[in-house]
Amino acid sequence: MRYKVCLIIVAAVLSIGLIGCGQITKDLTDDSAKNTTGGVNQDQETVISERTVNISTSMVRAGTIKPQCVTGPDSITLAEGKSELLSFLVDCQDTTTPGLIRIELRGYLDEDGLVGQDNPTSILPVKVDCSNGTIELNKNTVVLQTWTAPFAASSLSATVDMNVSGDWTNAGNQTYSGKLHLKLVKVFTPDGVETDKFIWHQVIPTPFPRRSDFVVAEFKDRLFVIGGSTGTTAAHDIWYSDKHGNYWTQTLIPSNNYLPSGTDKAIEFNDKLWSIGVNGVYSSSDGIKFDKISSQNMNVYNLLNFNNKLLALCSIGAYESENGKDWQAFTPSSHLVEEKNKVVVYKNKIYSLTNAGDVYCSSDGHTSVLLKSGLYGLILTVYDDNLCIIDNDGGVGVHKTKIYQSTDGKNWVSSISNGREALLAFSNFANFNNRLYAFWSDSGHTENWHSEVWYLDPTPY
Repeated sequence: MRYKVCLIIVAAVLSIGLIGCGQITKDLTDDSAKNTTGGVNQDQETVISERTVNISTSMVRAGTIKPQCVTGPDSITLAEGKSELLSFLVDCQDTTTPGLIRIELRGYLDEDGLVGQDNPTSILPVKVDCSNGTIELNKNTVVLQTWTAPFAASSLSATVDMNVSGDWTNAGNQTYSGKLHLKLVKVFTPDGVETDKFIWHQVIPTPFPRRSDFVVAEFKDRLFVIGGSTGTTAAHDIWYSDKHGNYWTQTLIPSNNYLPSGTDKAIEFNDKLWSIGVNGVYSSSDGIKFDKISSQNMNVYNLLNFNNKLLALCSIGAYESENGKDWQAFTPSSHLVEEKNKVVVYKNKIYSLTNAGDVYCSSDGHTSVLLKSGLYGLILTVYDDNLCIIDNDGGVGVHKTKIYQSTDGKNWVSSISNGREALLAFSNFANFNNRLYAFWSDSGHTENWHSEVWYLDPTPY
């Protein structure tokens, strides 16, 4: 069966060192599978083979591809605005291994593009048009091709075709070069996880420098990570993604511009991104520049967009506003302000999970009705078009979580996930493009702390 993968790099010279005369074969096993993404915990993956592709250019507007040990022509000459076909074989044995859910061909560059040899600060952007869409290649690992179990035979043999080209808009008069690393990886279902939609996938490497106390929000089809602290200084920048959270753009913010802090909550309302906290009420039309709207001081636990109003559920009391400027205090149901990450809007109603394990529902935010008792969890959110409670499942060292799902708040179905308690307890969560993202940082637990990005995907293929 023939599978097509297209790498887009306009006018480049590409040489590929492939093992086995053009085949990616089962000649390497690395259970750690480091520097990859698309799987879960590294011990649930097996790297079948790795390959490095050296990419360079001979001229600014033209180049030659000279593949080594591949099925296809010995050289391919490229010109601006054109792409040429390059093919090689994928060969994987033992596709009947228990727990195997898919095989992935992954790729990443050493840098965020091809590097200029005379001026290393000049970068030639690289893209790939593959089965997963048009993707920019950079230091983040991407999945170029996926083969999903069950497999028709005990082995997989397929031809992968790559059309190589690139973006020369800002190219200088110099040679560019870089390396594209390819990995063929087996991905297995973690022990006890019944469905792939409950597998936490890690984005590796983390798309932005480590930080804590930042704000996360979805706004105008983008996912934002705003501000925070690097440990010693404030992170005066904003990172956003509009491509499934795998590709991120940094925007530096002038020091005199306001940035929401970790004590603020942010949400989309009336075509603007609103940030509300102890420093007042701010709004932004682009998610980058925030303007002060009100000096209303609120220690917000949960911020909701509900019934054409902003609802700020605070540590003490609550406030509501139809325009973000004028706020009215009201007495909310006591079950709506107990905990952070435990109040959501679902099907035009507010649902909450209390520390006592009770699920409540409110149609106005003022009164609530008990729906279910005996359900405990660290977060209540919406995922896969369901109410979703996620809780730790097991003692120290047990890397599993229990997930409960419901469409009405009364009847719940439980499943097992591979997440860890620390991931649930110390993360900022956001829903984006049907995925549930967890932005985690262990800044309070170790000197050499770091940040991680994880996500659940109901349709990972």
